[in-house]
Order: sequence, then structure tokens, then C-alpha cells
Amino acid sequence: GDQVAEAKLLAMARDEEQPMEVRIAATRSLARLASPRAATVLVGLLELPDEEDNTQLRQSAAVALSGILVEEAITELAKRLDPDTEPNAQVRALAAEGLRPAAQVGPEAVQQAGEALITALEDEASEVRLAAAYSLSQMRFSGPLNERVSEALKEARNDPHYWVRQAVAETAG
Repeated sequence: GDQVAEAKLLAMARDEEQPMEVRIAATRSLARLASPRAATVLVGLLELPDEEDNTQLRQSAAVALSGILVEEAITELAKRLDPDTEPNAQVRALAAEGLRPAAQVGPEAVQQAGEALITALEDEASEVRLAAAYSLSQMRFSGPLNERVSEALKEARNDPHYWVRQAVAETAG
């Protein structure tokens, strides 16, 4: 957990000469450290092309970013819920899951996460809708955003995917 280990992990994660398994292991270790300094490197990994060779590394970066409680991480994860920005549905789903701790970052992060998750309830991929519904149901909102979230979750009760409906039904009591 010291800075020397973090620096080496950051270098390994972004080093294209390293085997992919090493880069993935480095991002997983960075997730355990949850250091805000890793956010920029992890965002860079998410920006790699959506190609099969990069899939696991990009997914690992999304998971690692979700444990870093800074505005940059929330902003990037929220941005990743847009299919035009993030073509990989699994990365979008991981980003939706990763927005749950937004309250620990601050009210602006909660607002940003809530808005992005509401939009993600309309995603074409059921795994993204499921992750968004579950995250919204686990978070707390206030004011107009709370009303919008409640309405969006109510509409999600009619989702064509059983597990999305189930996630929403569990929150309705």
C-alpha cells in the first residue's frame, strides 16, 4: 500500500509491453489501493479501443475506478454509461455499478450519477439496465432528483427483462 508499490502498479498497468495478464493484475491491485492518483491512468485504460484484446483490461479499469472516491472517477463512470462514448455493454454495466458510492464524493457527484443512471435505464443492453436499476435503488437522492429517480424506477417495473423488473420490485417493498 505504499507509494512505491503504487507507482510500480501504475507503470505496469499502462505499459503496453507488459503481458495483458500483468496489466490486468496491476489494475486489480490498484483497485485495492483505491488511490486517487490512479484515476488518470485508469481513465486512460478505459479510453483504449474497444477491441477483444483490451476487453478485460478495460473492465478491470472500470472496476478499479469505482473504488476511487473522487469527482474525476464519478465523472468518467457517468460518461461511460453513454453507448456513444462506451460501446461495450459490460463496461457500461460495471460503470453503473461503480456509481453507487457517489454520495461519499459529494452532492454534485450524486446528482451526476443519478442523471446518468436514469438515462441508463433506457439502455438497449439488459445488463446495463439491471445495473442502473440496482444502483439507483441502493442510492439516496433528495429534491427533484429523488422524484425523477422514483418515476424512472416506477417505469422500469415494465422493463422487458425479468431481472430488471425484479430489482425494481425488491426496492418497492
